[in-house]
Amino acid sequence: MNRRGNDDVVVRRRHRGRGQALVEFALILPVLLVLTLGVVDTARVFSSWVSLTNGVREGALFASTDPKYTYWCMKPGTASTGFVPCPSTAGTGNYSPDPDNIAYRIEVEATGLDASNIVVSAPACTTSAGVVAACTSPTAEQVTVTASYRMSMLTPVIGAILGNSIQMTSSATAPIFR
Repeated sequence: MNRRGNDDVVVRRRHRGRGQALVEFALILPVLLVLTLGVVDTARVFSSWVSLTNGVREGALFASTDPKYTYWCMKPGTASTGFVPCPSTAGTGNYSPDPDNIAYRIEVEATGLDASNIVVSAPACTTSAGVVAACTSPTAEQVTVTASYRMSMLTPVIGAILGNSIQMTSSATAPIFR
């Protein structure tokens, strides 16, 4: 009889443990979800930064092979979906009538990024001494291409800490080949 009574106690303890495990799981689940989404957001940011950097490098190499400094982006009103338009401060003389321009090269390499959130700055040229020069000047020896990208976060907690979006900027310099 004592032996049977001990078995009942063990069974009752087992039933109580099931409820305890469920409560512990419910308490830890939000923490695990935030951590998982944080890892996903971090991977998205890193992947976007790599894409933007590759795009800027391609844009700088493209600009360095031929004088493409004057017409480096597409007019905002005529840029097709998927093209990086000129920023509004670029002026009217920088528009390229075709997609063969620096901004297009950046967009092609930066696949997966929202082209409307990519802002390409006008290429800057320097002499061998590091002095800023007009890109059309024969003394210009290097061209620097810079672009930035604004990316929104998926995780609200990380968005609250860092802001709802992250601004990434990348630049690359290439020697001018004439």
